[in-house]
Amino acid sequence: MPCSLIDAVFADCYCPDTGAPAKAIRLLVGLHYLKHAFNVSDEGLIERWVENPYWQHFCGFHTLQHEVPLHPTSLTKWRQRVGEEKLVELLAETVATAQREGHATPQDLAQVNVDTAVQEKNITHSTDEHNFYSLHEPDVKCISKGKAHKRYESGQKASVTTSNRSNWIVGVDLCKENPYDGHTLAQAIATVEQTTGVKVTDAYVDKGYRGHDYQGEATIHISGTSTRRLTRAEKKRRKRRSAVEPKIGHLKSDHRLGRCFLKGLAGDAINLVLAAAGCNLRKLLGAIASALFCCLWSDLTTDRQRRTCRSSHILTA
Repeated sequence: MPCSLIDAVFADCYCPDTGAPAKAIRLLVGLHYLKHAFNVSDEGLIERWVENPYWQHFCGFHTLQHEVPLHPTSLTKWRQRVGEEKLVELLAETVATAQREGHATPQDLAQVNVDTAVQEKNITHSTDEHNFYSLHEPDVKCISKGKAHKRYESGQKASVTTSNRSNWIVGVDLCKENPYDGHTLAQAIATVEQTTGVKVTDAYVDKGYRGHDYQGEATIHISGTSTRRLTRAEKKRRKRRSAVEPKIGHLKSDHRLGRCFLKGLAGDAINLVLAAAGCNLRKLLGAIASALFCCLWSDLTTDRQRRTCRSSHILTA
């Protein structure tokens, strides 16, 4: 990760001559990456950080630390100070890193899958028949997505956009007031183009987006429509639309999107962005581990070949 670029993004959130000296930006950014990449609470994050030298190195330390770097409440205060607008840069940087390392191409990022999900709020389930579900979270909505196992969900609707082929998360939006799915498409595509810097050419959606509000140049492919005149590659890309659904499932089960513990609509937006950034970080770590394994296997194979050639030469002599 380019630390100098991240420092420049968050520099205006700090005042050098007011209050106590601030913690390093790389430390706080790294902690939030790790929190959502490995699905831990603020308190659990700090405890595991002290025990894990790899996490400490990721946050900019070069020697093993035996004391906690900050109090868990400092993470809450930093999120509130920075806000969603700045934290979007963490998601954009994971996508940019994937491009630099050759794991995503501009053509791949130009073809996206779009879908919506419900980010549930950490509240008790309501027992009355009114539209007010929580005293401390008045913005919570009761949303039905037609699921057989969970008819109603209490929270906020979120739009998630992934690349069609490689399944990188390239954009997320919090959809306040539970709008119709089709009325969120224009904002979703605009968010992707702002995050990746790539013009969207094709967007693949389900039937819930019929009558959408998008008026741009991208082609909108709605599942279930006729495919007679499509090429084999186009049909394959349409089938890839459903890949966004298990991605949303991973966001909920593995990256803290399943239940939001942060306060208010601002907390919903922050949790959504950080969950997407953490998911992309885990994908990057998987790509690095795969490349490292291939490198080690190549070295091992070369070493075996050398031993075989050496043995053959000795036997011939």
